[in-house]
Amino acid sequence: NCDSSESSYDINVTGTGSAGDIQIERPSGTTKNDGSTDAVGNMAAGVSTPLVYTVRNTAGLGNILLGVLTADTFVNCSVVVNQPLTTTLIPGAITTFQLDVTPTTGAAFSFSLRLPSNDANENPYDISVTGTGLAGEIELERPSGTIRADGSTDTQGTVTSGVLIPLVYTVRNLAGAN
Repeated sequence: NCDSSESSYDINVTGTGSAGDIQIERPSGTTKNDGSTDAVGNMAAGVSTPLVYTVRNTAGLGNILLGVLTADTFVNCSVVVNQPLTTTLIPGAITTFQLDVTPTTGAAFSFSLRLPSNDANENPYDISVTGTGLAGEIELERPSGTIRADGSTDTQGTVTSGVLIPLVYTVRNLAGAN
């Protein structure tokens, strides 16, 4: 500086920082808005089913800093939470997390999902998850296509004593549960 009257210049610089904007999707590309419900449909009771969610920073500026993902308020289910693969999302970046959901019985189930972040208007990001557990339900048929009701009698008519008669029954698992 060659100005003898000013040894230095003082300038105040102000501005507003911009955090990212978080968005959660399941499946990837289908947004689950903050405060919404993710209806996951039917799941076999007693069987763990993975649900994979995508977390996206949709902002043009600012990073998203993710906190610890939690699930709580369980009704008729248990949930194993697998944390997001990364906790810092630059603009346009994504990460995923997985929930392993096990309905306890053949009935409605639900739980709450909560992901804190530095997003100014969606912190924490809350989603209610609902579904229906299906208990195993079998059907017995003989011959195939002819349903035998529980407690019914399958009459064979007159048979010769000591002669082996092969009977083939088909058992179908109608609910998809184990």
